[in-house]
Amino acid sequence: LPHHVANNPPLVQLSTEESTWFVGVTALAMTAGVLISIPSSEKIGRKKLFLVSNTISILGYVLMYFAQSFLVLVTGRTVQCIGMGLGAMTIGVFLSEVSTVKMRGPIIGISQTSNCIGLLISTSLCIFLPIELFSIVLALHSFMVIILMFFIPGSH
Repeated sequence: LPHHVANNPPLVQLSTEESTWFVGVTALAMTAGVLISIPSSEKIGRKKLFLVSNTISILGYVLMYFAQSFLVLVTGRTVQCIGMGLGAMTIGVFLSEVSTVKMRGPIIGISQTSNCIGLLISTSLCIFLPIELFSIVLALHSFMVIILMFFIPGSH
């Protein structure tokens, strides 16, 4: 966000009110994604929903990367956060369904720990990466998750 508020010509410049909306839409969009994920995971399955959530996140990252206006930037952020919300609840349920009772706790614990480490790494990347590349790196991560999901069994 500081890159969009500072005078950085290639990026969309945001006013104080626009920057508030850009950050504030995160919680709303993720909540919407979580609420949509509950019935959707029952209808299409956890693995397919996780693939869909990562695809939606990639679309949001691409929109943010190519944004030339505030409207496109905030739309990309909204789409990306809905995708994150779709996957947020789904992965825990998926992991509990594909693991044995004995391994369920450790696997979900590792998943939550990995989530926290991933957030730390992505936040740290903001310091070292040019902001123009940040969306692309995160989109590539989601793309890698999609590829790796094809090697994971479906839930029952």
